[in-house]
Amino acid sequence: MTDIEFWVELKVVRTVKFLTEGLWRPGQIAWQMRRARVTPGGVWNLVSHPSGQSVKLYRGAKVFDLNTGVTVEPDFETHLPPNWFAMLDYIGRQNGEA
Repeated sequence: MTDIEFWVELKVVRTVKFLTEGLWRPGQIAWQMRRARVTPGGVWNLVSHPSGQSVKLYRGAKVFDLNTGVTVEPDFETHLPPNWFAMLDYIGRQNGEA
């Protein structure tokens, strides 16, 4: 097994409805967009929504749409408490690892 590099930005939606608009600062968006071009499966956004009892994982390339409030389909979703093993396995498979 080889090592893989990935980055995860952690965010919490504190509203009753799942709204991601404005969660990221411009510098965070720019960094993710640049990094996503270099390592497409290496940048992720993990968004927790306690009111909805869910945790959603999005590729870094989707951060601009998420921040502007566009409805974006998550790449991976689990309910609270999160299934961390399944989530890490998903990230690993996206990076070419089994």
